[in-house]
Amino acid sequence: MYDSFLFRHPRVEDGDAIWRLVKHSPPLDLNSRYSYLILCKHFRETCVIGETDNGIVAFLSAYKPPEKSDVLFIWQVVVARHQQGKGVASAMVKYLLSEEYLKDVTYLETSVTPPNRKSLALFKSIADYLNTTIEKQEFLKGEDFGANEHPPEILLRIGPFTHAPEEVSDEGSVGLKVFKEKESEVRSYSRSFPTVFDHARGSIIYDESNNRYIDFFAGAGTLNYGHNNPLVTKAIIEYLQNDGIVHGLDKATTSKRRFIESFYSIILEPRDLDYKIQFPGPTGTNAVETALKLARMIKGTSNIIAFTNAFHGLTMGSLSITGNDFYRDESFISRNNVAFMPYDGYFGDSINTVDYLRKFLEDSSSGLDDPAAVIVETVQGEGGVNVSSIEWLRQLSELCHEFDILLIVDDIQVGNGRTGRFFSFEHAGITPDIVTLSKSIGGGLPLSLVLMKPELDIWKPGEHTGTFRGNNLAFVAATQLFNYWKTDELTREVNKKSSIVRKRLETIRDRHPQLEADVRGRGLIYGLDVLHRGFCGNLAKAAFDRNVIIELAGAEDNVLKFLPSLIIEEELLREGLDIIEESVEDVLKEEVLIHQTRTSGDVVL
Repeated sequence: MYDSFLFRHPRVEDGDAIWRLVKHSPPLDLNSRYSYLILCKHFRETCVIGETDNGIVAFLSAYKPPEKSDVLFIWQVVVARHQQGKGVASAMVKYLLSEEYLKDVTYLETSVTPPNRKSLALFKSIADYLNTTIEKQEFLKGEDFGANEHPPEILLRIGPFTHAPEEVSDEGSVGLKVFKEKESEVRSYSRSFPTVFDHARGSIIYDESNNRYIDFFAGAGTLNYGHNNPLVTKAIIEYLQNDGIVHGLDKATTSKRRFIESFYSIILEPRDLDYKIQFPGPTGTNAVETALKLARMIKGTSNIIAFTNAFHGLTMGSLSITGNDFYRDESFISRNNVAFMPYDGYFGDSINTVDYLRKFLEDSSSGLDDPAAVIVETVQGEGGVNVSSIEWLRQLSELCHEFDILLIVDDIQVGNGRTGRFFSFEHAGITPDIVTLSKSIGGGLPLSLVLMKPELDIWKPGEHTGTFRGNNLAFVAATQLFNYWKTDELTREVNKKSSIVRKRLETIRDRHPQLEADVRGRGLIYGLDVLHRGFCGNLAKAAFDRNVIIELAGAEDNVLKFLPSLIIEEELLREGLDIIEESVEDVLKEEVLIHQTRTSGDVVL
């Protein structure tokens, strides 16, 4: 990676070039040419430059405080913009620490302004490289700078450490090296969140350096009730200590009986829903595959109607009804027996897409084979947080009834309270023929359900099996979590927090009209849609640098997707939203600077 770079200590004649490098890298303190000549002449042993054929493109200045013989204080790091993202800054630190005369250094210190996410990320990666911790302390207040306006700065203290000449992984910390080398390239979230996580509670997750992260991701909607919910932890420990059945196939167990009884009495009966429960394999895509198979058996026809931007899973049947072409490679998908129709709002507000579907169904020459089922997400999560209207869902349900088509609602991500009510379709007052549930139904443990109207249960014994159908530990967890639904308190809390999220995102949208952003969501699933290519990716990275975990959605990763725990504390929710707002400001400033530099013809620094 660094073959084209020469790292060395500066000479006095380098001072002017370093001054120009810093000058074009706001908001670094410029001082004067004189100060950089002094650094190059008298502090050269604790300074490093990075040089290419085109000249000096990086500079690091540091010194050893006289009263701290074991500390190296890093004062300034600058890398020309066109060389950023290549690990040059990290390489300069490693070069400096390799010097024999600095072997007594066991701590690194530096001061940064809290909004400087790049510096925070750099020194966090250095702490990971040195296999040590990083502490943040109050350092300089605004008034400490006298009449000069200057934001406050915090002190980062890294250490203690011993020098270890390991390479930092391209994906982040040294701790990720084994994943990079030994785990398949298919991994994704470890690239988006490049640190090694160690423990978690509620809506806070910690990495192995004990850095604290606010979780707006919630296991892609699996952790609706937070990490290590104490109700779940206590019940599972007691169950295991009493030698409870862990693996039972589909045998009758006490944990399954308690689950079924609680699900009926707390969830189904109060909502006047009469479903039978099937336990397929433990993941969401298993539930979808089961629902499709059952629908085709019932109707004796194979065609399924799915919707644009749908996501239902990545096994063969589920993949055939998933819209994103990133997943739909000809080599591993059957495109037969599925017809895609436009989701609500796909053509804008002026076209009712249920009427569009009706036209196809009424026309015997439309080419649309008689469908066994229509499968729909009431809110498309992966597809970009596209929210169907209540009226659209009602019309779709009526259409299915009119044409004798089974209606399958995929409630895997947006069920279990995500939209404020236990089932997302409750808002529309409809009763689907089949419902799929997974993700948070198991309280963080693998579990999926297929709910079907009793008359649709035409399975023969053993006709659809699986070794891990019915996870007894997940039964224990879920039974405890049903207690949240004995009253409407959780629904009221979700609605309250939903209003907080919506208002904040609308404030961001209105404050920055240049984003041309769209805000949409229901309950505690929200999306900030920014069509400007790459903006949301940069925004998610900026948020992670500030210790907020949040993912992307949409066909072009153009939607920042908010999925906090349903029971997140309001104060913590607002703290995370503050960070998102600060990150928006930061990314916008950076993009403006890039634009100005490119259009002015200056060298990008």
